[in-house]
Amino acid sequence: MDFGKFKYEQAKTEKKNRQNSKGGELKEVRLGRSMKIGVHDVELRVRQARAFLIEGNKVQIVQSFRGARELAHREIGDQLIKQVIEALLDVARLDMAPRMAGRRQSAILSPDRTKIDTYKRKMAAAGKKIEASQELPPQEPEAADDGADDGDQSE
Repeated sequence: MDFGKFKYEQAKTEKKNRQNSKGGELKEVRLGRSMKIGVHDVELRVRQARAFLIEGNKVQIVQSFRGARELAHREIGDQLIKQVIEALLDVARLDMAPRMAGRRQSAILSPDRTKIDTYKRKMAAAGKKIEASQELPPQEPEAADDGADDGDQSE
């Protein structure tokens, strides 16, 4: 085999390997369009992010703040994004701590193979599906609706 044919075969196999190897993409998980998000919706986002991490992708968690009132109460958004990060630390490691960029707060998590393997073993022992997430720690209940009129005049 001559050198030209060897180089051609080598380039061909490298191209094939590049096509087959899918690098870890950065997937974005938004916690709603504002910081007003329900507990079930947060659990859904945690399950989505966990599935992305198990697949081997990095995950960027994004919390948006709309309006001056939400920006004035950033601690609520901080608490929410930290709660999501804590729920995902069983399969990931924190690459970038939560930080503000304009009206968006974001954090980046990357998959941790050893944690994912232990998580899979734990789920297999419990007989659960791998994508199923454990429940989030209970959130403080919001102010209950005391029956105040919300503009609905049905009689």
